[in-house]
Amino acid sequence: MLYNYSKLIGRIIEKFGTQAAFAEAMKLSERSISLKLNNKVEWKQGEILCASKLLNFSQMEIPDYFFDLSGQFGKYEQGIERSLNWLSINLPQNCPNVCISFIREIAEMQI
Repeated sequence: MLYNYSKLIGRIIEKFGTQAAFAEAMKLSERSISLKLNNKVEWKQGEILCASKLLNFSQMEIPDYFFDLSGQFGKYEQGIERSLNWLSINLPQNCPNVCISFIREIAEMQI
């Protein structure tokens, strides 16, 4: 799964100024933090708890920072948008609106 860590990154910069300073406080390498923030390596439970303490947010807020899936579907939404644009250009002018609606439904089901 691809998680959106933009809120977490913002909090890191707000509290530590740099990812390097945050990595040092976490007792991890800057590379490890970078890999985690870029969805290359998963966060361990202990790391998530440590980060929540260092970044001063409650355990109830952990899902907001570590499990935001809004980035997960962005690439699919862009693909659907491109497909719909292509269809609107390449469908015959006399294609009924019903046909376009049907194609739109099929495209959205791909998510």
